[in-house]
Amino acid sequence: MQFKSLVSDPSSFETSPREIEEIAPGVKLLRRAIFQLSALTAFCAIANSKSNLAGGFNEPLPTNRLTLEELIAKIRPEATQLISSIEPDEASYVARMAHLLSQSAELEKYRNFPGGEGWTMEPTAFVPPILLYQIDMQPGAKIDIHDHRYHNGVLCVQKGEARLRCFEPFVTENEPNSVQWNPLAETWPEPGVEFTLQRTRDEVIRVGATATLTRTSDNIHELQAGPEGCRLLDLFTNFKPIALSMRIKWNGEFVDEPKGLCRVSYIAPDHIH
Repeated sequence: MQFKSLVSDPSSFETSPREIEEIAPGVKLLRRAIFQLSALTAFCAIANSKSNLAGGFNEPLPTNRLTLEELIAKIRPEATQLISSIEPDEASYVARMAHLLSQSAELEKYRNFPGGEGWTMEPTAFVPPILLYQIDMQPGAKIDIHDHRYHNGVLCVQKGEARLRCFEPFVTENEPNSVQWNPLAETWPEPGVEFTLQRTRDEVIRVGATATLTRTSDNIHELQAGPEGCRLLDLFTNFKPIALSMRIKWNGEFVDEPKGLCRVSYIAPDHIH
């Protein structure tokens, strides 16, 4: 999926100057963003992190909520600083971004694109290096297990609830293939090669709750909407333009349920951020 940046060429949109607002020095945002999509599958990656929380930010949504323009103006400077750092502190960054998303107003929606069976997504803002999506899931709809390469993410529940399960590679002397999973070194097991994951999180997240992931923590996950469906905000910060997610093959069974161990393998690229 390819998107056209809101800041690179505002003149390419059919809109009047009044619809373009400078929300921070050098940052311009269209109130009605028009995106150019390729034929690639619409996408999403829903995210979380153990370092963020014990249960996330579960307080009710605040009364004075942030607009889209305010969110971008607060997030983008920190995102730019993060990806330019020699030793980026992703855990602290995604925790701060989670707090900001938990203060977001209900954002306008203009067009949903198919994401998968029972769920749709809308690319609400693309201001590199950040991307913000809104995802609507029907009751029981599922986003299958996948990873997140070259980016981190933050999820915030705005309506309904969803079950979130997260995983990380289980590395032992008897698991040589799992050792190949090293995102900072940009190495992963080859597609079709089995390796072992360990479940790191399994919980229901509700309105106002946030969850995060970094390139190395809780990076692999799946999500299933609750009985009333859900709406999610999904924020990504890309370290490289080639940020993407890979689909994972899993039969849904655990080889060791108490330890949360399961055997999986990569399939193919799932979506591009």
